Amino acid sequence: MFRVEMSKTRRRARTWVLAVALVVPVAVAVGAFGSQLVDASGRTATQIGTAASPAALLPFLGLLLIAALPLPVVGAVVGGTAFGADTADGTLRYWLVRPVGRTRMYLDKLGVVVLFSFLVALAVLVAAVLVVLAVFGPGEVRPLAATTGTGGVTTGLVDLGVGEWLLRLGFSAGYVAFLACAVASVAVAVGLRAESTAVGAAVAVLVLVASAGLATIEWIGPLRGVLLGRWLTTWTTMFTDPPRWSDMIAGATCAFAWLVVSTVAGVWWFRRCDVTC
Repeated sequence: MFRVEMSKTRRRARTWVLAVALVVPVAVAVGAFGSQLVDASGRTATQIGTAASPAALLPFLGLLLIAALPLPVVGAVVGGTAFGADTADGTLRYWLVRPVGRTRMYLDKLGVVVLFSFLVALAVLVAAVLVVLAVFGPGEVRPLAATTGTGGVTTGLVDLGVGEWLLRLGFSAGYVAFLACAVASVAVAVGLRAESTAVGAAVAVLVLVASAGLATIEWIGPLRGVLLGRWLTTWTTMFTDPPRWSDMIAGATCAFAWLVVSTVAGVWWFRRCDVTC
């Protein structure tokens, strides 16, 4: 069943259009911005003698461009099509009569959406790193992290090795993708219930944007912790020294809670569907 869903998703033109619409503009933006960091003589920051090579910051910029909204929106659109597309073209009833458990069918469709979100985030990161290497060369990658003191105040810079830099980038991409998966899970459930791809995607994005807005209101206190939008930029602390792991764990826990609740609700409704859906 999972392979069938993967095959369907891979053949859909919208899957490739959405992926390309994220990866290509980010790669172009990183390359264009990076080219501006080379002076008229062709010298880069390290060759001029500055403390840090801008090359190490560009993959971070690539993730920053997609993390807050573009990747969650794309995940929501793909999530909305998981059942919304089958309902719209009248093929959902044929899925319902197959000898496959409803829970398994739902989780297989959700699993494809989750895999898509992670692969797109990884593709953006890989594209940004390759552009950096093409523009600057390996010798220009000198990654630094900001050391922080009490209250999160920056007190200096620490030199990271390339291996640790890549590891932190990988953790960041995984975190960004996981939050996108939480948004997509809402789209899957709502798309099934509303029998519409557009409604599923729109509600999921609206929930994300509304939660981000509410998270800025201090007086709601502990309720801010359950708002997914509050944790959208927490991954940037991976580039401080030391990383703020407590915030990363809190954000991942919030995303996991959203994923579980929306999945349980979606499975409950899907098990109640009949062939007239």
